[in-house]
Amino acid sequence: MSNLELLPINIGGEWRLGGGDESATLYPATGEVVGRLRAPSLQDVEEAIQKADHAFRTSGWAQKKPHERAAVLHRVAQLIRERAEPLAQLQRLDNGKPINETRALVASAAGTFQYFAAACETMEEAITPPRGDFMTMSVYEPMGVVAAITPWNSPIASEAQKLAPALAAGNAVVVKPAEATPLLALELAKICEEAGVPKGIVSVLPGRGSVIGDAITKHPLV
Repeated sequence: MSNLELLPINIGGEWRLGGGDESATLYPATGEVVGRLRAPSLQDVEEAIQKADHAFRTSGWAQKKPHERAAVLHRVAQLIRERAEPLAQLQRLDNGKPINETRALVASAAGTFQYFAAACETMEEAITPPRGDFMTMSVYEPMGVVAAITPWNSPIASEAQKLAPALAAGNAVVVKPAEATPLLALELAKICEEAGVPKGIVSVLPGRGSVIGDAITKHPLV
């Protein structure tokens, strides 16, 4: 196995090595190792979800006004665009797609964050038709901890399609990228952190779906 250093993963806002098995991500064209990491242990999964729930309740993210969350999501879109070429090259290595396609997927991810930022700024609640001498209104409230499980074929675009709406609504998100292609999810978590998403609101837990995905989806806080 390559002597590349093990990459940290994001467990409840803390960047550290996972406690599970070691794995490598390979460039499909050559078999070259482009990244090595340790999957989270089941204890890491539990910690990430507990910290996500705590961050949801205490960080103030859910309580921000929609336009305040929008400002952060606009910043995420901006940072993706500023780093578009390195991100596209990394995705090319991570899953083997042609560079023109990975450039388009990175652009799509930026556009997704921009779209949901705009939705924060423009989506209105509705007063519904009365059925008596009272007023009824529909309101939008965050759910809490949301699981985002993504496939291998278009990582950054798929992760943006799950992360952006969940964050726009004020939720915390635990991302489980495909075991074979974890690198873009980790980069996206770094960008979210830099843009101002509070610590603990985003976690990235790469690993096997039958182990890590199963533990996430069965957790009562998710």
